[in-house]
Amino acid sequence: MFGDLIPRTVPAELHQMLPWWVGYASLLTTTLLWFFATLLVCQIGALIVSAPLRGARDRPWHEQARHAHSVRMLLSVQALAWPLIAFILTSLWPLPLGFGSIAVRCFPPALASLVAALWVRYRGERVIFGNRYTVLQLMRSTIVYHFAMGQFTIVLAVVAALLMPSRVNLTALAILAAMIAAVIFFTLGGSLHLLRAIGLLVPADDRLQRIVGQAAADVNFQPPKTYLARMPAANALAFPWNGCLAFSEGITEGLDDEQLKSIAAHEICHLGMPTSQKVMRLVTALAVLISIAAIKPIIGHAGPGGILPAAVGLIMVIFIVQLISRRIMHREEQRADRAGAAVDEALYAGALEQIYRQNLTPANWRSPQGHPALYDRMVASGVQPTYDKPKPPSPWLRHLAFG
Repeated sequence: MFGDLIPRTVPAELHQMLPWWVGYASLLTTTLLWFFATLLVCQIGALIVSAPLRGARDRPWHEQARHAHSVRMLLSVQALAWPLIAFILTSLWPLPLGFGSIAVRCFPPALASLVAALWVRYRGERVIFGNRYTVLQLMRSTIVYHFAMGQFTIVLAVVAALLMPSRVNLTALAILAAMIAAVIFFTLGGSLHLLRAIGLLVPADDRLQRIVGQAAADVNFQPPKTYLARMPAANALAFPWNGCLAFSEGITEGLDDEQLKSIAAHEICHLGMPTSQKVMRLVTALAVLISIAAIKPIIGHAGPGGILPAAVGLIMVIFIVQLISRRIMHREEQRADRAGAAVDEALYAGALEQIYRQNLTPANWRSPQGHPALYDRMVASGVQPTYDKPKPPSPWLRHLAFG
């Protein structure tokens, strides 16, 4: 029963003589090596990229945020990339990692690499925020944000890609169908119910319900069901498919009632998103995820001579779909900004700036979710910031550290 744990390169005669624990010892050694190797590499990368931030502590918040962004991006990339690297290398390396089952020989090192990368990430986040938050608080923020914004669906696509056979068959179609069903389930309300079930979304208190009710009345909208998200980062979330809003503990503590009302007006505007636009966003997301999940059978069907054209074609599909999706989201964010500014332009601009300051988000950065840069949003709201337009975050340090 332990045969899968014995390296395949061991001769058959010796294979029968080895005790069962040899395979486990080799697997444990490999897992520990990946844990400490990932820990070391990620820590070195974080130290390199965080050097400018440590030297900018006495500068204005928007300068600190520009450097903090590079640290945050590197930490996120490492948490995604190194477990994948561990999985791929342990699946290809013949000795001493040549166990029979992919699940046995690849997932423990990949999981150990993920734990190490996340540990460095959360320690780095604590450094960014001056140790104001505990690791548990930062983990809660990550869970709420990734499930509410659908970021975790990329993980579903990667897992589907790893499980896919090299040819299109019933197994491939079943895996693809399961992934699509899971994405649709979580998009249409599964994420909301999951976050409520694990206690990270709780009913809003009287103050928050009153503020949201006032904002809804100002924009002639039915007061939506509102939740409090147990996360320290300042954020507000809309669930258009469910007609619900969520406000983080950080944003309710950092903004006064009038500022919160202007942000609530922005989020309520998202709830009024046309159904056609919601469907288009879901379809574009599925197109990207299906392209990722189907890489192996597509390349396998193309054959050795078609690998490069197939890979280029997939990249082009992902790029074009992402471009369309970002343009849709960008227009939606501009529409919601106009709704927030309609309450009071100066008040709304001040609320946005406080959120960015609290989260140390760069003032000149367009988010992947379609949000324009803070500086441009303030100017569009009729308010001129008290500082010149900052430089955008630099990607070079994080690329150097990761390389």
